[in-house]
Amino acid sequence: MPLFIPPGWALGALLASIYASLFQVWRGRTWGDYARFVAASWLGFAVGQWLGTAWRLDWLRIGEVRLFSATVGALGFLLIVLLWRRRTRS
Repeated sequence: MPLFIPPGWALGALLASIYASLFQVWRGRTWGDYARFVAASWLGFAVGQWLGTAWRLDWLRIGEVRLFSATVGALGFLLIVLLWRRRTRS
């Protein structure tokens, strides 16, 4: 039986992973940083998608993916992780 992943989920996972990878190149140092960035990006993307759906924000919508709100959510969570990391290393 083939495993079917909805296209919106696949697009969201791909974009959130790309955001985390770019953030790792920009500010990351270790594999642990990358793992935190991936988790934060995926969670932020999901929260942004959920808020975009709840508030009916349709800017830059691709199918069921609300690209604008999901991207803002992912970047917001990534910045929170970056600030948290700076604070704990100081």
